[in-house]
Amino acid sequence: MPNVFIIILNWNGYQDTAECLRSVRRLTYPSCKVIVVDNGSSDGSVAKLKEEFKEVFYIENKENLGFATGNNVGISYALENGADYILLLNNDTVVERYFLDALARVAESDERIGIVGPKIYAGMPESSVLWGAGGEIDWGHGRTYHTGYHETDHGQWDKIRDVDYVSGCAMLIKRKVLEDVGLLDERYFLYYEETDFCMRANRTGFRVVYVPDAKIWHKAFATTGGENGPVYTYYMTRNRLLFMRRYLDDASWRRFIPYFYYEGLLRRSAFLLFKGQDRGKSLNALWAGWRDFRRERFYKGPDWLHQL
Repeated sequence: MPNVFIIILNWNGYQDTAECLRSVRRLTYPSCKVIVVDNGSSDGSVAKLKEEFKEVFYIENKENLGFATGNNVGISYALENGADYILLLNNDTVVERYFLDALARVAESDERIGIVGPKIYAGMPESSVLWGAGGEIDWGHGRTYHTGYHETDHGQWDKIRDVDYVSGCAMLIKRKVLEDVGLLDERYFLYYEETDFCMRANRTGFRVVYVPDAKIWHKAFATTGGENGPVYTYYMTRNRLLFMRRYLDDASWRRFIPYFYYEGLLRRSAFLLFKGQDRGKSLNALWAGWRDFRRERFYKGPDWLHQL
């Protein structure tokens, strides 16, 4: 039975993380160890978690290192301590008790399968509305999207299939992938790092596979303020450009950039001005993301961005 290390990233999120850990406690998979990597929380959540979940191993970062670096700290520990697989699991998720069994079964069925991900529902366990059934990349428009997003689940995505990427909110990774491909790219800080990682794995010869029998529920944007807020806007703008520049050839990049100017900057600016959350700040975040990409500044973003 492969040994799985489950890594859950916490940042000022006791309630979400505790709910996630309670669901993880109910997993039927017999060989797993849980690691909570705290990303510089200041709300006392670590002490509360340690009191309730004494079986969990804790790693405490002194500051918010972002999704990529924070998870890399946990991944490095897991690799050093004999993990066969590593499961990255968002703290704002609730998992079905058999989901890890289903993921591991598919991952073990073919040595070429390097990464697997579950069917993800939006909201809490009573929800049948999909958040994602695997991920696809629209290279022409520079877009990534979750298959089945906001559809009611009627079994239309119940086939195991290869996908471009699986969401980082629940991604089971074979040890060999990390040994051959490396860790998450820390330039992204937040968003697109899992897409980049899956792309690197695929180009190294590994399959990325969606497993519908594995099911979780995801309270999206629990810590980032929504898809029209400044945090999401900044990172999705900057990192979308970083990702596309990394993987498009020069001719495709030259075709993409005029489209991005129109759709990603001008139309997006108009939308945020009238419908964005914290409109002025979201608009500033959009253009800050563009400027930082141009300047090759890949870091946690400007200080004002995180003063929510």
